[in-house]
Amino acid sequence: MVFDTNLIIEHIRKQLTLPSRVIIPVIVVGELEAFALKSDWGYQKVTFMQKLFERFPIVDITRE
Repeated sequence: MVFDTNLIIEHIRKQLTLPSRVIIPVIVVGELEAFALKSDWGYQKVTFMQKLFERFPIVDITRE
């Protein structure tokens, strides 16, 4: 499953893990990092977000 920014934000806010078969597009990583800075997320949310990035595959966006 491909999760978009809004779905992952909801999981981060509630400290819920993602389903095991999730992939995260690289653009979503950038959007989440920008959102975290703009929203002044604290240490716990940022750490949780980083752990999600470590646990789930991050994929490039390509057009073929």
